[in-house]
Amino acid sequence: MAADVLEPEYEGIIRNTLIEDLSKILYTYSNDGQILKELIQNAEDAGADKIAILYDERNSDKRIKQDSSYSKYFEGPALIVYNNEEFSDADWKGIRRIGTSIKKLDPSKVGRFGLGFKSVFHITDYPMIISGRLMMILDPYRDETRCCIPLELSKLKLYSGMNECYTALFQVFDFGQNVLDAGYYNGTMFRFPLRKETTELSDSVYNQEKIKNLLRVFKKEASLTLIFLKSLEEVSLYECMDSIYEQNPDYIVTIGGSKSEIAKQSRKAMQHKTIPDESFVNVYELVLVTTSKRQREDHKWLVMNRLEGISDASEGLLELATTLSYLPCVGIAVPVLSSDTFTGHIFCSLPLPMQAISMTKLPLHINGTFALSEDRKQLKWADKFSESNKEDSVQWNELLVSTVLPKAYIDLIMEIRNRNDEHLMLRCIPDLLEIDVIFKECISKLFRNLKDAPFLYTESGGGKWIRLKDAVFQIFSENTGNMINFMQDIRATLIYTMRQYKSCLVDTTGYERVYGILTKAFGQQPQDASPQFISERLLKIGPAYTTFKEKHKLNLLVYLISSREDHLLKSLELLPLANGAFIKFATNKVSNIFVCSSIVRQLCPGIEARLVRTVSDQVDEWILRLAKSGRTQLIEPGQSDVLKLISQSIEKILGHSKDNRTLRWQKQGQLNEKWLMFVWEYLRRDGVHLPHDLFILPHYDKLLRLNQPLIVESDDRCFLPASIVRCLKEIGVTVLNPLPCYINCCQEIYDKYVERPTVNGVMKLVADVCPKHVKNFNDNVQSSDKEEFVHFVGSTYSLNNAKTCFKKIKNV
Repeated sequence: MAADVLEPEYEGIIRNTLIEDLSKILYTYSNDGQILKELIQNAEDAGADKIAILYDERNSDKRIKQDSSYSKYFEGPALIVYNNEEFSDADWKGIRRIGTSIKKLDPSKVGRFGLGFKSVFHITDYPMIISGRLMMILDPYRDETRCCIPLELSKLKLYSGMNECYTALFQVFDFGQNVLDAGYYNGTMFRFPLRKETTELSDSVYNQEKIKNLLRVFKKEASLTLIFLKSLEEVSLYECMDSIYEQNPDYIVTIGGSKSEIAKQSRKAMQHKTIPDESFVNVYELVLVTTSKRQREDHKWLVMNRLEGISDASEGLLELATTLSYLPCVGIAVPVLSSDTFTGHIFCSLPLPMQAISMTKLPLHINGTFALSEDRKQLKWADKFSESNKEDSVQWNELLVSTVLPKAYIDLIMEIRNRNDEHLMLRCIPDLLEIDVIFKECISKLFRNLKDAPFLYTESGGGKWIRLKDAVFQIFSENTGNMINFMQDIRATLIYTMRQYKSCLVDTTGYERVYGILTKAFGQQPQDASPQFISERLLKIGPAYTTFKEKHKLNLLVYLISSREDHLLKSLELLPLANGAFIKFATNKVSNIFVCSSIVRQLCPGIEARLVRTVSDQVDEWILRLAKSGRTQLIEPGQSDVLKLISQSIEKILGHSKDNRTLRWQKQGQLNEKWLMFVWEYLRRDGVHLPHDLFILPHYDKLLRLNQPLIVESDDRCFLPASIVRCLKEIGVTVLNPLPCYINCCQEIYDKYVERPTVNGVMKLVADVCPKHVKNFNDNVQSSDKEEFVHFVGSTYSLNNAKTCFKKIKNV
């Protein structure tokens, strides 16, 4: 039986080779500027405060012995990175790991979120690290048990073939014979000989053009690198060895400004390893100075950090923090001086790659201990397929963004308010409809907090912070038609008015953007300087506007009347009269005010208090529309109204007629010859029937009414003898001098009121003579004049016809 018992043949698992494992890592991670970020990350985790990057363009072929077994590790050109902190024992151990990190359970390390160090194999086959007392060379082509080559610096020249190679490091970041003598290097230097041809590990070849491009991409983001780090204070870049020789970096980013020490201490204060009992919040100004060989720029940031404490964190957040070994920490950085085109970015201590998916569309940068996607380019976030079954890292990100970030945002808003920086405040208000969807809940909470918080600034009352419900935004209706060129002047008047009425006006630069944002966020428009608002303020608060200068009153009129909401003008003392005064708009017709054309206005001097003044073509049109509506005391005068106005003007200036026929006329006054000409032109042009009761007929120093016996002494065909003139005057006829051409051309005056100097004209007047004037004729006219009068009439009339006309005149 025993012979029938079998044992299985055991086999081992076939594992990838080191080259295969590294190739897989390289496939996951980008071959771009992220490589340099990983090295910055290592420096940060080590606690270094300086890092320097050098492109050593020298070809090492002539400087090293080619048949040495070490020569390939010292070839050039090379990318060299230095930081001023040493590798720890754990770092030496971690650099030898594949696929895992010694930092995985250390919440304070940036490296647990960043690219793996192994991404440097994109550019080299043989990374070299020099730190403290060791040099280590990584050679993935060796057996896995021999691929890491640790070398003691004090014994470096004793290694076979090394003596002809290590001189390639001389003059680079203080590495020289002194280091070999001491057997110690102060800091850490990485050296990566660039891959010149495709290899089994990678087909990525780095020539000078490609490395220059790598550095160029890095420089675009370098100014952001230090914003949320806690240790690094300087990043410098040397693009060639000459810059090293001259000790003059081609590009450098460093912490500067008068408050640099405060900023450095505040950054270090965020170096927590555990979650505190109470939330820890700090805020500081950070000035990052970027200097190149051509220029210097200062970038000033306000940085707010928040580490959620146990007392404030949700139960779910604390459970995930324990499970994932994460700290619930977020940060916000806003540029103190910025343009409207600034777009916020997502950071995980270092900025994620500059691409659309990492842009927050917030007006500030967001940092957090986020869980990142496998390629380290974006946050882990649920999609429609994983919504019901979220992994822990996704839930962590959601809780961090929805519960901790809103508090940090509010902390920032309150800090800005304490600093009295109204410009920065408005720039920090995000647009809820524009931001990335992952921040919607966070920003919705922000707005719920802002609704009753004093976050808007007004200069009213000497300057103060106010709540949204008390604010008036400097937003004006612009229905001013073709008066758009005057809108600036009108706006100045409205601002002046609101300040006089103590309105809490929000007019800080950027208020238009925030007005639109708040409208979308709360579903209704904040209070603006609408015509309705202006009208209510003028009516309810007091008559201060009545003491304004004329230009302000007219601008207020234009603004209100342009809205076409006529009720807004009711009871406001903004109706401009031709005499320069302003009266109230009224709904009754007790005292009509006439909206006349400029032609009519010049016919009516002396009664300007009953006429609206001219403002502008557009405003005059609006006022005329108001008159036609019948809702106010305004009237568009008809022909009869114009004649009454002219009559009132004459009476106002010349007074009452004693005989009801004549008025003494002062030709040099307001009712001068020019005025009289305008009156007759108006009557003739507009086809108005001549008014018989107007004093508009000139006769020496008088103005006559038309409803009386009138005859002209001569015209272009006839004339009256002097004796006839004397006779006519005695029977009450006014004999006129030849009429001015502007009257003479009016046919109606001869048809109805003035007789021509003919026998027929005379006889018509005689036929209408009254008994009183007959007596004057008989008593006062000389016999010779009477005879000539009879002869004048008889020259045309037969005796029988003349007798009828003379019946009224006795004793002729």
